[in-house]
Amino acid sequence: MFSKKLSPRELRNALREVGKTVAKKHLPEIAGKDRDERIEAALGILKEMGGAASFHESEGSSFIRGNGCPLAAATACHPEACLIAESLLTNIIGVPVKQHCVRGPAPSCRFEVH
Repeated sequence: MFSKKLSPRELRNALREVGKTVAKKHLPEIAGKDRDERIEAALGILKEMGGAASFHESEGSSFIRGNGCPLAAATACHPEACLIAESLLTNIIGVPVKQHCVRGPAPSCRFEVH
């Protein structure tokens, strides 16, 4: 419904705002924590949302990978919904996070942590 009333840019901004709003609820819990502790907190938040995620580092890159996307029902038709989780993770971890999610019949989340 929103995708029909908003321009693509407005929709992306609105979805990022949703992620930011969800993150704000958790900010007091992570105040003063370092990057690794914030990543652990982010994994816990994704789990609370219904996803199972883990953190991986390889060849200088850092990723959060998920099995079972908590937004799968939405992302099947609206892949831009991944921006909710991207924004949530960016705000919780405190560094830019970019989604590289796999969509389709067996969706999985993949976010690069910069």
